[in-house]
Amino acid sequence: MTTSIFKNEIRLALINYHKEIIDLLQKFPSGYSIHQFNKEMELIANAIKLDFRDSDSKNSIRKALKGARKSICTEAHKSIKMQNMIW
Repeated sequence: MTTSIFKNEIRLALINYHKEIIDLLQKFPSGYSIHQFNKEMELIANAIKLDFRDSDSKNSIRKALKGARKSICTEAHKSIKMQNMIW
Protein backbone atom coordinates (compact mmCIF):
# COMPACT_ATOMS: atom_id res chain seq x y z
CA MET A 1 0.00 0.00 0.00
CA THR A 2 2.72 2.49 0.89
CA THR A 3 4.61 1.76 -2.32
CA SER A 4 1.66 2.93 -4.40
CA ILE A 5 1.46 6.11 -2.30
CA PHE A 6 5.12 6.84 -3.03
CA LYS A 7 4.61 6.17 -6.74
CA ASN A 8 1.62 8.51 -6.75
CA GLU A 9 3.74 11.29 -5.22
CA ILE A 10 6.37 10.77 -7.91
CA ARG A 11 3.73 10.82 -10.63
CA LEU A 12 2.19 13.95 -9.16
CA ALA A 13 5.56 15.71 -9.11
CA LEU A 14 6.24 14.74 -12.75
CA ILE A 15 2.77 15.81 -13.86
CA ASN A 16 3.26 19.19 -12.18
CA TYR A 17 6.67 19.51 -13.83
CA HIS A 18 5.34 18.77 -17.30
CA LYS A 19 2.36 21.11 -16.85
CA GLU A 20 4.68 23.95 -15.84
CA ILE A 21 6.94 23.33 -18.84
CA ILE A 22 3.97 23.22 -21.22
CA ASP A 23 2.70 26.51 -19.79
CA LEU A 24 6.18 27.98 -20.18
CA LEU A 25 6.38 26.93 -23.84
CA GLN A 26 2.91 28.26 -24.59
CA LYS A 27 3.80 31.66 -23.17
CA PHE A 28 7.13 31.93 -24.99
CA PRO A 29 7.06 29.46 -27.90
CA SER A 30 10.21 30.60 -29.69
CA GLY A 31 11.61 33.24 -27.37
CA TYR A 32 14.10 31.04 -25.51
CA SER A 33 17.63 30.03 -26.19
CA ILE A 34 18.46 26.48 -25.15
CA HIS A 35 20.46 27.81 -22.20
CA GLN A 36 17.55 29.93 -20.94
CA PHE A 37 15.15 27.03 -21.37
CA ASN A 38 17.43 24.70 -19.36
CA LYS A 39 17.66 27.30 -16.60
CA GLU A 40 13.88 27.71 -16.48
CA MET A 41 13.43 23.94 -16.28
CA GLU A 42 15.92 23.78 -13.43
CA LEU A 43 14.05 26.52 -11.53
CA ILE A 44 10.74 24.70 -12.01
CA ALA A 45 12.28 21.43 -10.79
CA ASN A 46 13.74 23.16 -7.72
CA ALA A 47 10.34 24.61 -6.84
CA ILE A 48 8.71 21.18 -7.11
CA LYS A 49 11.47 19.64 -5.00
CA LEU A 50 10.74 22.23 -2.32
CA ASP A 51 7.05 21.33 -2.40
CA PHE A 52 7.88 17.66 -1.80
CA ARG A 53 10.78 18.12 0.62
CA ASP A 54 8.86 16.53 3.51
CA SER A 55 7.89 13.50 1.45
CA ASP A 56 9.34 10.08 2.21
CA SER A 57 10.01 9.63 -1.50
CA LYS A 58 11.87 12.91 -2.02
CA ASN A 59 14.97 11.16 -3.40
CA SER A 60 12.92 9.30 -5.98
CA ILE A 61 11.16 12.52 -6.93
CA ARG A 62 14.51 14.26 -7.34
CA LYS A 63 15.78 11.46 -9.60
CA ALA A 64 12.57 11.40 -11.64
CA LEU A 65 12.69 15.16 -12.20
CA LYS A 66 16.33 14.94 -13.25
CA GLY A 67 15.53 12.19 -15.73
CA ALA A 68 12.61 14.12 -17.17
CA ARG A 69 14.73 17.27 -17.53
CA LYS A 70 17.50 15.30 -19.21
CA SER A 71 15.14 13.70 -21.74
CA ILE A 72 13.48 17.05 -22.53
CA CYS A 73 16.92 18.67 -23.05
CA THR A 74 17.95 15.83 -25.36
CA GLU A 75 14.82 16.24 -27.46
CA ALA A 76 15.26 20.03 -27.57
CA HIS A 77 18.81 19.60 -28.88
CA LYS A 78 17.61 17.10 -31.50
CA SER A 79 14.89 19.51 -32.57
CA ILE A 80 17.40 22.34 -33.00
CA LYS A 81 19.73 20.10 -35.01
CA MET A 82 16.90 18.97 -37.28
CA GLN A 83 15.77 22.56 -37.77
CA ASN A 84 19.31 23.59 -38.73
CA MET A 85 19.53 20.72 -41.23
CA ILE A 86 16.36 21.92 -42.94
CA TRP A 87 17.74 25.43 -43.40
